Amino acid sequence: RPEFALFDFILFYSKGSPDTFRWIGQNEMHNVIRCGVPELEAVWTGAICAGNERQWHPTQKPRWLLEKILFVSSVPGAQVLDPFAGSGSTAFAAQRLPGRQVTLIEPEPKYVGLIQSIAKDEFGCKVTLNDN
Repeated sequence: RPEFALFDFILFYSKGSPDTFRWIGQNEMHNVIRCGVPELEAVWTGAICAGNERQWHPTQKPRWLLEKILFVSSVPGAQVLDPFAGSGSTAFAAQRLPGRQVTLIEPEPKYVGLIQSIAKDEFGCKVTLNDN
């Protein structure tokens, strides 16, 4: 089976100086050649979703990656919005960080049900629905 690289660009933009953006330790970052993209300063590498984690949504992001994004871009007490919730990975990654309040938007009923099921089975919590 051939090996190949999988990647997504995750860009962080802010109008003016961002309220929060904490760089993680250098040992967790790899500097890269800028290739004409001045915003691209670091690459995070790690395993993609596999096994049971990958079964939920075709474009699911690994929780370790979402946890890093939430850590550097929010502080305890922050409100986090995921307008494309999918299987709810952003909310479940936020469970590992103190004090983040997460709002998910997901129009597909099958994924709303999935988020409810994962929340109950893995975290013992209930998802509050708002149909507005």
